[in-house]
Amino acid sequence: MQCNVCEFGCEINEYSRGRCGTYVYTGDTIVQDPGMGYLGAYPVSIETIPLLHYYSSGKFLQVFSTGCNFQCSGCVARLLASGKPLSHSTLTPSQVVERALQQECLGVVSTLNEPAANYYLFRDLAVQAKEQGLLAGCSTNCYFTDETLNKLGQIVDFMNVGIKGYSDRSYRSCGVPSSAPVFRNISRLFDMGVHVEISVVYSRGNEEDVIKVAEAVSDISPTIPVQVMRFIPFGDAPIELEPSIGEAESLCTSLRKHIDHVYLFNSPGTELLNTYCPECGSLLAEREFYGHGFKACKTLGNLHM
Repeated sequence: MQCNVCEFGCEINEYSRGRCGTYVYTGDTIVQDPGMGYLGAYPVSIETIPLLHYYSSGKFLQVFSTGCNFQCSGCVARLLASGKPLSHSTLTPSQVVERALQQECLGVVSTLNEPAANYYLFRDLAVQAKEQGLLAGCSTNCYFTDETLNKLGQIVDFMNVGIKGYSDRSYRSCGVPSSAPVFRNISRLFDMGVHVEISVVYSRGNEEDVIKVAEAVSDISPTIPVQVMRFIPFGDAPIELEPSIGEAESLCTSLRKHIDHVYLFNSPGTELLNTYCPECGSLLAEREFYGHGFKACKTLGNLHM
């Protein structure tokens, strides 16, 4: 039976669990592996997701599981993305929602592994969260089918979409045939009123591809924030692909010709995490980044959210 969660359309049967390794065939339908659950649930600042124009400094409960439909070199969450079962107790969506309410979080967010690998689990979490007055969203590669995206767009409030590049070649390096579904889905989410922010990986040599990403996003709306992720090699990725902070800051300057708000991550000491008014240049939000989180986030002006 063909899985319709993402554009790969894997055949799921008694012998195959698909690329994600997280779905099973029951004889008449495809369901989430009954053993799947959330491996962790921790309160974080929304900027850590990362989202910089949404409930500044707001506390959200971050959850994660295992599995991914992409196969990217240098993935920072390789173990979680592998889809291999981990000997760890898991949380159900209802337990996650209960914890979010207890810790007075504004909402829940799925990160670290790809929610397309846990679509039914995440769908249940988002629905239950919304029933309790919580916000719901995720960080995703957004390779969903039209059918799945239309359903998700009705139950989520926000998404950070991680883009590998503009060209099909940049996606083929992750075992993905085309970038087209991602940009189609971003446009659809924006039209549906979902808050969308973009993260794009910048490795040395792919400057033109990143610029084309900014141009494509601008065609949807120049108001969509773009976050440049300076490539940090993990696993078998070569160190030569890591650009300097100076190179990344120079690229961000080029992107501002197309996008109102461009930010630079993975670059301690940079001032390009701050938000400035695109019209008058005044400082609206000041941020400090360390490790994998935010040391400070102070809103100083009228930052649209």
